[in-house]
This record gives sequence, structure tokens and C-alpha cells, in this order.
Amino acid sequence: MKQQDDNNNDQKTNRQKYDSRKPDFVRDPMAAYGNEDLGPYTVDDYMKLPEDVRVELIDGYFYDMASALPLHQQILGQLYMQVYNCVEKSGRSCEVYLAPSDVQLDCDIYTMVQPDLYVICELQDPKQHAFQGAPEFVVEILSPSTRSHDKVRKFRKYRNAGVKEYWIIDPENRKVVVFDFTRNQEGHREEYTFEDTIPIGVSGGHCAIDFAKIGRNIRRFYE
Repeated sequence: MKQQDDNNNDQKTNRQKYDSRKPDFVRDPMAAYGNEDLGPYTVDDYMKLPEDVRVELIDGYFYDMASALPLHQQILGQLYMQVYNCVEKSGRSCEVYLAPSDVQLDCDIYTMVQPDLYVICELQDPKQHAFQGAPEFVVEILSPSTRSHDKVRKFRKYRNAGVKEYWIIDPENRKVVVFDFTRNQEGHREEYTFEDTIPIGVSGGHCAIDFAKIGRNIRRFYE
């Protein structure tokens, strides 16, 4: 009984932090990933946050999302145009989304993420606030504050939720790492540079991204 009371008190304390909007209810995305129990927060708490608080909810904990740098935005914008054009030409009934756009990844009440870019081909009610389930294709662009978050924590969440293909774009090292979860459970890994044309595996051969073109357009950021 005492342990249950202690747990209730812990959750009450966490709620008070949330309700008072103190910054310490949000975890640093660089925090180590471990076998953590579910945290005290749910999608209902996420929906009550002020509009100017940008976080992700993963396994019941909030993680801060820093504002994107100009290089990040340039890569994302140009990537979106190429992916969108590919989807249009393929004739598939798919849609492309950019952050901030909510994905209730596990269809449970403890996780709500905002991928930098994602593609869905199982269209849902457009009146829903968030996409429910796993997108077919997800892209995250690394930043100094989110490297381990995107490469470890979100990698595992995407893999376990059923995402078919996950790209991690590393602007610092000018490379793209592609994980194809349709080929094996851990994700078949391919690595590319900003000089390559990279196929989107789940497109069935319809789409490839000309990263050499993106690389030319962002050259000034490296000079």
C-alpha cells in the first residue's frame, strides 16, 4: 500500500510541474535511452500544452524540440518538394507531411511524435488532429541537440511501431542513413552521401531523391 501511495504522490508531483508550466517537466532529448517505465503524461496532457511549447511525447515523457536551424529548414524544404513530386507522379494515394504535424505512433495514449517529414498511404479522417499509427516512410534531420534522440530513441519507436522505411539525414557529416524495416526486423542499413541519388524503397521504384541537387543548393552553408 505504501508503494502505491508513493507512486501516486510521484505522479501528483509530476502533474503539478505540468500544470504550473515549469520547464523541468520536459526532458532533454540528449538524455540516455534505457528500459524506462511509462511516464505520467498522456496525449490528453499533450493536447493541453500551450501552443508555444513544442515537445514530443514518448512513452509518457515529454522531450524538448529545439527550433530548427536554417540549414535544417533548407534541407527539409527541398526534400519535401522532391518527395511530393515523386508521390504525385507515382499515382499512389499517398500524402506527404512536414513538422510540426502530430503522429500518434503506437495508437496508444503515451506517444505523440512530430517527424520532420513523413508519408502516409492509408488515408484517415482529415478531421483527426493526428495521424494514428505508423507512417510508411519517415525522415528525421539530425541537429546537435537531437542526435541520440533521433538515432536511438526514435529509431526504436519507429521500428517497433511498424514504420517501413526510416531515413536519418546528418547535415554535419553530409550523409544519409537509410533503414529498410521491410527487409529485416532490425532494419537493413544503407549509407549515402549528399552527392548520391537515393531510392525510396517503399515507393516500389517510383521515387528517388537527388541529394546532389540538394547538396548544390545548400553549399553556401558549408563555405
